Amino acid sequence: MLLNQLSKQYGKQEIMLESVPGYAFYKEMYYFIKNPEILDGEWESTPLKYSFKNLVNSILLVTSVLITLDWILKGFDILEFPSVINPVLLSINLLVQALIFGLIFWASASFVTCFRRVGAHKLYFYQVIQAYALLNFISLILFWFALNRVMVTGSASISINKNELWFGGILGTAALVLAWWLLVIPTANYLSRYYSRFGAWVLTLIVLTVTLSINSKVNFGFGQHLLNKSEFCEQIYKIRNQRESVSDTEKSCFIGKCIKGLSE
Repeated sequence: MLLNQLSKQYGKQEIMLESVPGYAFYKEMYYFIKNPEILDGEWESTPLKYSFKNLVNSILLVTSVLITLDWILKGFDILEFPSVINPVLLSINLLVQALIFGLIFWASASFVTCFRRVGAHKLYFYQVIQAYALLNFISLILFWFALNRVMVTGSASISINKNELWFGGILGTAALVLAWWLLVIPTANYLSRYYSRFGAWVLTLIVLTVTLSINSKVNFGFGQHLLNKSEFCEQIYKIRNQRESVSDTEKSCFIGKCIKGLSE
């Protein structure tokens, strides 16, 4: 009797949770963080087969957050990130970056694996896409931080204050730890099936180095259209005008030079 009541109660709670937008995505990401290992077999690899769907859901959630923030921030005198960055192009950029990194990583990892086991080894690609679905959120916040630094200090490497420096450092460290946990360790563990433990780690680091090197040279020019240059320069002008009064003539001149500088 007690077991039946608990079962019914759990069932009701599950139904309520399923009504929360994105619940399936959150649930899958939770289990992925708990156990990110690359597993063989049809049943074991099934969760990774939904990686592309999770990446799309992740990007949609990021876009939704940007649109919501665009509405919220209109009444506040702070950086209007969604107005400066085109949400649609940002979503496309996130998708393209994930696919490019995933393809390069898959090709590199499959190459070293094929010496011991010939095959497509598509699970490497799925693993990257699944990891990107989680890292997108931290990447967006770090991008926001960098953009805000450029607008306030003129450089992405110069922090605005100690709180921002600490928070940005914690997020950056979290992103590195998460990437290591979700991608590097599972890859090394998977390769250790075919090589010694030491050899697997050496090959994993080589694959990661090659992937990062090639990925840094691939550029489809999204960045040129991602930024709303006039709005970006307008935001910089607002920050500057808070420190010192600037005439309308100087404003137009400042914004014109700013846009020209960004276009070069």
